[in-house]
Amino acid sequence: MNPIRWPQACLDSGFFYVINHGVSQDLMEEVFVQSRRFFGLPLSEKMKLLRNEKHRGYTPLFDQVLDPANQINGDYKEGYYIGVEVPEDDPRAQKPHFGPNLWPSEDILPRWRQAMEKFHCQAL
Repeated sequence: MNPIRWPQACLDSGFFYVINHGVSQDLMEEVFVQSRRFFGLPLSEKMKLLRNEKHRGYTPLFDQVLDPANQINGDYKEGYYIGVEVPEDDPRAQKPHFGPNLWPSEDILPRWRQAMEKFHCQAL
């Protein structure tokens, strides 16, 4: 699919499927393993990484209402958001969606950050 058509695909069906993306099957499996480990944590642990003003971190169930015209309750999903990190002295670091990511402690989730950073880099 032509990338120009991606926004329309999201509006029409809510998603699009990417093939031949270059991310290895092994890495994708590791990301799913690590994701299950994170989302399996007690809510109290996940809430320590609550999404910040830079839109990085954990979003709990029912937190987001993406279609307020047609829904009363928040979406039945939870998520974890990371992005490209820029140094604090970079002018972009003061803008939303830039700045440092929030990471779980290596003591709680060893290899989680490494897997997510590697996937994020390859997916971009």
